[in-house]
Amino acid sequence: MSSFVQKYLIKTNLEIALQKGYLYMMPAPMIIKVTQFLTLLTACLLPHTLKGEPVDKKCFELYFIYCMAWAFAGLFEIDDRMRFHREILEKSNAPLP
Repeated sequence: MSSFVQKYLIKTNLEIALQKGYLYMMPAPMIIKVTQFLTLLTACLLPHTLKGEPVDKKCFELYFIYCMAWAFAGLFEIDDRMRFHREILEKSNAPLP
C-alpha cells in the first residue's frame, strides 16, 4: 500500500491540489476524506478477506484508485470531478478502465 500512497497521494501533492481551485459541494476536513478512503477500501477488500483469498497487486491498485477518487473527489461539482480525473489520475498513470 505504501507504494500507492507514494504514487497517488504524495507524488501528486494531492492535498495541495485539492485546496487549489476545486469546488466542493460542501466542505469536509482532510481527516474525513482519509477516513472515507479507508472505510471504502476496507469495504472493497472485505469479500476477499471473508473468503481468505489474497488480493493481487493490480486488483488492490484498482481498489485503491476507486476509493481515492470517491473519497477525495466525491464531493466535487461534476466539472471538477472530471478535472480531478485528468489532473490527478491520468497524470499519475492510474490504470483506469
